[in-house]
Amino acid sequence: MHQNNFLIISKIKDYIKLIDNYVINIPKRELYLKTKIYNTSFELIEKVYEINESEFKLEKNKLRAKLYTLDFLYELLYHKKYISEKQLEKIAYKLLELNK
Repeated sequence: MHQNNFLIISKIKDYIKLIDNYVINIPKRELYLKTKIYNTSFELIEKVYEINESEFKLEKNKLRAKLYTLDFLYELLYHKKYISEKQLEKIAYKLLELNK
């Protein structure tokens, strides 16, 4: 695995640790949102572990699609008032870091 992948994995882990504190407050009736966020987040880390450097450029679009999905899910949480604007900004910054 390329060193660049380890950097990305480290950033994904930081992101997951951050969101863990935020999504815990989502009510049970919105469990599908919490589940989708966790599943998509862990799919990101699995995908980076699976691909090697030659495949990375090809798979980068799939990873970006997951990041955009997560971004939308967090917008939903914000509009439903489950997370604050400040929390949304922190999450958006982490997602932006991952998108580079």
